[in-house]
Amino acid sequence: MNLKSYFQKCFYPLVFLLSLLIIPLAGRSQAGSLDSSFGNQGKVILSLDTFGDVCRALAIQDDAKILAGGFSLSSFTSPSFLLLRYTPDGMLDPNFGDGGIVRTSIESGSEGRALLIQDDGKIILGGSSKRFINLARYTKDGSLDSSFGVDGKVITDFEGFYNEKCMAMVFQDDGKIIVGGYGQHQSNDRPHFLLARYLMDGNLDSSFGTNGSRFAGIGMGHAVQIQQDGKILLGGTSDFDFALLRFNQDGSVDSSFGNNGQVIGVDGSGNAMLIQEDGKILLGGTSKSVFVLLRYTENGSLDQSFGSNGKVFGRAGTGSSISLQPDGKILFGGSNNSSFLLSRYVSNGNLDSSFGLDGTASIPIGISGNAANALMLQKDGNMILGGFSHNGAKRDIALVRFQGDVSVGLDDPCCEKLDMSIYPNPFNSRTTIRINRPIKEAELWVYDAIGQDVLHIKHTEGEEIQLQRGDLEMGVYFVVVWVNNQRILTGRIVVRDLGTF
Repeated sequence: MNLKSYFQKCFYPLVFLLSLLIIPLAGRSQAGSLDSSFGNQGKVILSLDTFGDVCRALAIQDDAKILAGGFSLSSFTSPSFLLLRYTPDGMLDPNFGDGGIVRTSIESGSEGRALLIQDDGKIILGGSSKRFINLARYTKDGSLDSSFGVDGKVITDFEGFYNEKCMAMVFQDDGKIIVGGYGQHQSNDRPHFLLARYLMDGNLDSSFGTNGSRFAGIGMGHAVQIQQDGKILLGGTSDFDFALLRFNQDGSVDSSFGNNGQVIGVDGSGNAMLIQEDGKILLGGTSKSVFVLLRYTENGSLDQSFGSNGKVFGRAGTGSSISLQPDGKILFGGSNNSSFLLSRYVSNGNLDSSFGLDGTASIPIGISGNAANALMLQKDGNMILGGFSHNGAKRDIALVRFQGDVSVGLDDPCCEKLDMSIYPNPFNSRTTIRINRPIKEAELWVYDAIGQDVLHIKHTEGEEIQLQRGDLEMGVYFVVVWVNNQRILTGRIVVRDLGTF
């Protein structure tokens, strides 16, 4: 009996039966699939037995622990800053705060919206009350840091304005904290873009703008980033249009950018922003209940090489957050009423068909009225969306983790030199098996759940194998690639109902 026959008759039936009961030996599924090692099959829903809880921001510590910031309602009108820490597998960290949970009351009520981790591991949660900007800084164990502001808290009111909001934060290279948001002017009640800069002790930096703040034109800032040259970008919305503003390091408006420092004109609201390595600027948000992603050149003009004249319109829903993969692919997260959504785009703005279903992963969550507000890319390539789900009575903290681009293959010596990815997976009629380098005179075998071979493709060469469904019934199968009578790669495929889209 040769080696291949032995695997077919003796080894595969056991492997396939076990694969239906435990984590598949074939390893990872297609990028965009739920990560079953996180929480409950990829989801973590936390109910704190309050009037409702919301996650607005995420951050990942160096030890891979996950921070979620937002607010918790002890009554319908009394929110408190909420900071949670999870272990990498989605469990609350008992070594942080009270069993992984920290609530901080500031003024009569405050909502956390932005989260930063300092180089020394201290954590800053920024947000606002109904009147003022609020910041809090915590030590590594979740206790308030008394060296920041007053007993770890900062409350800021800017003269001439009210209802000031901290919507986003970013660190400068020197450790100073830039806050982006808006405040309403007392003379006309219109919102105005706001930037503020704080020193590392929580005091306003008087060398920035006017006594530490800079108000600009009418609009609301939702995202803030710093360019390599130190100039500051503030993205948001102005009179129902996407808005992008640029400021010099001292807080003055950069008149060389766009039209006297600002670019306004595409219908919708900018909610998230990132700067690519080449200096181009991504601004994502929503227009008429549809995901919208814009890309600008460094001078503020729309990048004509991206999407359609610099604009990409995606899924129905609210786009809230952006992240960039090391390979330059763009992750854009958000939600509709019933599901968390994550889309991935290649550099020119086209959807990446190897991710999720035709470029988008859609995860039903809660009953209705759910929202994904924050996206974080882990070092291992996995992606976390955070927000809240509605259980029918109140909102609960919700985190969802998606798998990134990880090679498929059994952990044995023969498979260490080659990697394989399969997309789409699951599939209806056909799928593509891609190998990281060309192969020659290979054979591909497909086995069903009891180890019987159901398909055999001979004389395969190159980097891609096109697999047609043919007569395969709906279900789970293993694919095995052999070269010179040696098994070099193994993966799992899922064939779904032809009526499923």
